[in-house]
This record gives sequence, structure tokens and C-alpha cells, in this order.
Amino acid sequence: MRILFVHPRWERFLEARPELADLPYARRLDSFRVSPLSIPTVAALTPAGIDVDLLDDFQESIEPADPPDLVAISAFTPAATRAFEIADTFRARGVPVVLGGLHPTVLPEEAREHADAVVAGEAEGVWPDVVEDVRQGRLQPLYRRKKPAPLHGLPSPRRDLFREKGLTAISVVQSGRGCPRRCPTCVIPQTAGPLRTRPVEEVVEEIQGLDEPSFYLSEESLLFPDEANRRFAIELFEGIQDLGKTFFIASYPFLLEHIDGEILSRLARAGNRQFYIVFGVDDAGPDALWGRVDPVRKEIERLGEAGISVMGSFALGGDRDGPDCFEKVWKLARDLEINLAEFFLLTPYPGTPLFRKMEKQGRILTREWKRYNGAHAVFQPRKMSPEELEEGFVDLWRAFYGDMNGYDSTLRFARGFGTELIRRQNRDPEPADEA
Repeated sequence: MRILFVHPRWERFLEARPELADLPYARRLDSFRVSPLSIPTVAALTPAGIDVDLLDDFQESIEPADPPDLVAISAFTPAATRAFEIADTFRARGVPVVLGGLHPTVLPEEAREHADAVVAGEAEGVWPDVVEDVRQGRLQPLYRRKKPAPLHGLPSPRRDLFREKGLTAISVVQSGRGCPRRCPTCVIPQTAGPLRTRPVEEVVEEIQGLDEPSFYLSEESLLFPDEANRRFAIELFEGIQDLGKTFFIASYPFLLEHIDGEILSRLARAGNRQFYIVFGVDDAGPDALWGRVDPVRKEIERLGEAGISVMGSFALGGDRDGPDCFEKVWKLARDLEINLAEFFLLTPYPGTPLFRKMEKQGRILTREWKRYNGAHAVFQPRKMSPEELEEGFVDLWRAFYGDMNGYDSTLRFARGFGTELIRRQNRDPEPADEA
């Protein structure tokens, strides 16, 4: 039996905004790809004796030489449009298709229109049943765990599948899953359930086995200020501090003040080189930031003193954002003296409280999921038109990066992600056009 995992492409930044192609940093960002974790995780759960292949839609045609026995496609919302197209193509050839990932989890009925089966939620304890049901010709329309999966004893993700395709820049490592908060823009509580952590020794072993020198530690709640998270973080940072790896981590402004000196010191010794801080989407709302710029700047300065740079990501288009928000955000990004900035249009992803709110208000403008990539206005803003929001978004990118040449943008990128990533980016060929 042979299973073909498909990684569907989505509209990249310069495909959405080609008018910014003259900005060196925009070109650098457009070529930045992180090896995903979903497919390697599910592939590792596949029973022994099954042949597993990967089709990376960013680089390859969807015309495999030999039809597989099963196609498995994982998709988050920006890739859902393309995922459905690929699924329809294989099903038309008589190949059964299973869809999973964030988007099919929150909209399983929609996904079922394009698949023989949908895996909603976590694949642990479910995927081997899917494989066996395919073998027996009894594939079910929906597979879903009744309880959150235990996170101990997980097999090592099959990252080799993407390495063989040349995607080796940065790996993703999970130290846990879920979240106790209910932020309006986030789908994690619905898709991943309550916060659970993996055994520290297993996370350390996985990081030690990475071929790549850098990784993304994808657990924002790792820095939550409760005692359990603190103990876990300290033990994890102790475990990886001598591995010679570097990593970056995502966080939010409301968490910065809770990072005490001991945690900060341990972060730095463990190899943390960059915080990716998302502004304007937490519970406090974007306006809460304007009154505390000085405290946030001091926290960012504290990170810098520890050798940790900051990449700020700024949401645009919230209900209090009017046409003046772009100049305010530009000034904020400058005043905070961050290393890198990126700007994105607030996007109400399906499954989030924000989407439900805007859908109820009749403000969702499109369900063309490929436009849900942070570069298109997919909802009706309160205080400006969608066209004004998109125009201001483009102007803001140009205002922040317009005077930054290629050397400066590369230097800043290397400061946050490491020089090895730059070398690998420069060595790797450009992705092929979409089939």
C-alpha cells in the first residue's frame, strides 16, 4: 500500500502584492519557508509496511508517475482552496482522498464535499484506523478523537520527507498543544483543546536529533506566568542549552512583562535569538497598546540586552482602526526599535470567535479561502473601506522598508534567524510555478 501526502501551496506574499517586489526584504520574506509539522507528524503515525511519499505543491506537479492507494492532504485556511482542487483532481482519477488539518477540522462538512474522509482534530489514535479502513475498503466519512491525545511517547516526525524535497531551513518543534485562553482571532482552543505539555526529555531528544541548526518552538503558552509553565520552561531550557541550536518563539505584548530575569537568562542560554511578537490580536485589543508604548519598549530593550532580537507583527483593520491607523502603526514600529516588522490584515479565520462575530454581523465579504492569507481584506472594516485598508497596508510596508537596501534587510534577517538560514536560502532553487 502506498500513501501520498500532499502539501498544498497557498498564495505567497509577493503573489498577493506584486507591487512590493522592489523591496529587498519583501523578496527575502517571500522565499522564507518553514518546514511544516502536520504531514511529518501524521506520516510518523503510519503503520509499518506502508510506503509513504510526499508531493510538495510548491515545487512539483500533481501528476505522480504511479497513482497511490490513498492521498492525504493537510491544509490550513489559506491553502484550503488549492487543497480542494488537488483533492478533486485525484478523486476524479478514482484515488480516495483524506483531508485533515486546521481548516477541515473547523469546517468538516465543507471538506467532505472534496474528500472521501475527513480527519477532524488530532491524528494520534485515529490515523492508523484510517489506513486500516482503506485497506479493508470501509473508509468512514469522518474520524475524530473523543478526547485530547496524550502527548507522551510520540514518534519522531518524518522531517526527512521535506528534507528530500530540499526544504531544510527551519523545523517546527512542539513542546505542547492547546491553550487555556480564548483570544478572538485564534482557532487553537477549538482545534487542539486544553493546554498539555510533552515530556521534557522527549522534546529535548527531538531537538537534539534535528539536522537543521535552527528551529521554531511553537508553543506561545510556554511563557505564560503560571508556576506549572514556569517549571516546564526552566527544565526545557536547561535541557537544550548545550545542544548548539538556535530558535525563535512567538509571543504577545501582554506576556513580556511576565518574563522575569531568570527566564530571560535561561532563554538566551538555551539559544533563543528572536521573539516574534504579534501586536493587536490579544484579548486587550489593539488600542490598549498605544497607552503603554514605553513599558513595551522597555521590555523589548530588556530582550535586546539578553541578545534576543524582536520581529514585530502588526494587525491592521480592527474595529477601532480608521485611516489614521497606518501612520500610527508605522510610528509605533519605529518607536519600539524592533529588528524586523511585518504587517498583516486582520483575518477572521473560520472557527474563531472573530469569524462568528463578523459572520453574524454580515461583514464577511468572501469565502474564497486562498484570500485568507493576511494580504487581502476579506471582511468589511468598521471605519474604512476594504480598498482603503488594502491601500494603507501596502503603503505601510513601503514606509517601513522603502529605505532599507538588500544588505540591511539581509543583516536584520540574519540577526533574527541566523546566518545559516541565509546561506540555505541563497543556495536553494526558486520554487516551481503552480501546476
